[in-house]
Amino acid sequence: MNFMLIQSYLDKIPKLEDLLTLPEIKNLINRHGNKLVEETIVKVLDKRHLDITTAKTEEVIKKMDFSMIYYIDLLLESLKIENKFLLTKIVNCMGIMNSDFFGDKIYSKEVLKEFVEIHSNYTDLRLNLGESKKIDISFEIKEMLKEYSKNNEYLIFSNLSSALYTLLNTFFKGKKAVSSIRESYTFDKNIEINTLLDTMNFQKKVVGSLNRLDFNDYKNNLDKEDFIIYSDFFGNSLEGLAKLAEEDAEHISNKENTIFISDKFYLNNSNIEIESVGLKFSDYLNGKTTVLADLSKLEDFPSVVILAGSKKIIEEVEKSLYYKMFYPSKEVENLLYLSLLNKVVEKKEISYVDLSFLTDSEKLKKRNLKFIEGLNKKLEKFCDIGLIEGPYFKIDESISYKDAFVRELIVITPKHKNVEEIDYALRTSEIPIICWVNEGSLLINLQLVEKKQERILLETLEKVILK
Repeated sequence: MNFMLIQSYLDKIPKLEDLLTLPEIKNLINRHGNKLVEETIVKVLDKRHLDITTAKTEEVIKKMDFSMIYYIDLLLESLKIENKFLLTKIVNCMGIMNSDFFGDKIYSKEVLKEFVEIHSNYTDLRLNLGESKKIDISFEIKEMLKEYSKNNEYLIFSNLSSALYTLLNTFFKGKKAVSSIRESYTFDKNIEINTLLDTMNFQKKVVGSLNRLDFNDYKNNLDKEDFIIYSDFFGNSLEGLAKLAEEDAEHISNKENTIFISDKFYLNNSNIEIESVGLKFSDYLNGKTTVLADLSKLEDFPSVVILAGSKKIIEEVEKSLYYKMFYPSKEVENLLYLSLLNKVVEKKEISYVDLSFLTDSEKLKKRNLKFIEGLNKKLEKFCDIGLIEGPYFKIDESISYKDAFVRELIVITPKHKNVEEIDYALRTSEIPIICWVNEGSLLINLQLVEKKQERILLETLEKVILK
């Protein structure tokens, strides 16, 4: 093959800078760090360059995949091999409580201890030894939920998609759904409501616009047999995306033939910050509205969904095949039962969420000043160390900064070393340390760093920066 022909194919190889702008690559950088991802991309691109220049015929090159998906998949595969045996505790300096990048959901140690005990020994969890009869854990869960409202009946589903799918195929089947354009912007891991309605060929009417939505939009498009679907997720609190005023939302949530879906629910809490962004579960249990509640964000619960509704709706859903198909596994059911037992019966404030919020903004500022004093003892000549404040504490990585909590970050800007190399060294240290990198600086959030981890963090920073 001649040089010009080979060059025409080499020109199809994307530039490193172009790949780094892709959302999928940015996610990988959050997980693995900028240095490792860039080095792996360079290897992937070099291999493609070599494959083209050493190809014996043009037909061989024509069979090659030049799409961006190809490079993303190859990069993913390379990083899996690179990190194949990585399983260790980390120091989370990112201020994100629940993240797919480092272990997802965290539960209280008390609940996990009880869970391990159940699944590593024979126990009486499902047997009343005194009366020699089987205990129905599903029934016990429903009874504990009735502590919050006896107006409703309850069912448990493995996720939001399955719960809504079951509702739409049972009680609400054949009816028209009235939803807003907001339901196309849920950004939940499991569900985009309007997409699900389309997939099921459900008749629907989408009301409102991106920047305007009120109760009359629903009222004017609602016939007698229609029902409303309304959601309020952490992930769809986007700037400029219309949301019902509090009064209108309250009006909708008190109407019959309304399905209200949210991951902002909590059972009860005395923390002002949680109350400011969350929805108290019992406030929505009026016996009229059908509620799909994900309590995994603000409670110590697994990612199941509680369906709360009238006896008529619950009975129809419960007898359907879909309910049996989408019920959580026995292990998840046990975890939910233990979490409810601690919260409802024993009234314990021991969840990871509760403990994480014990450090408020003012307490964190005091910790930051003390930590900076320790940093300055050895690193003052090698780094500029300061503080910035903003919406840097998030319950979940999907949450928008609009729903994040204001916290102060420590900013470390190295004077002589490359910040990407420092970040890579921190991530690959004996106890990995995960923090933000932005415009030549390390950003450290101590919100979720345990007191005993501060010494590890300080010593590792000194070791890496002074090396």
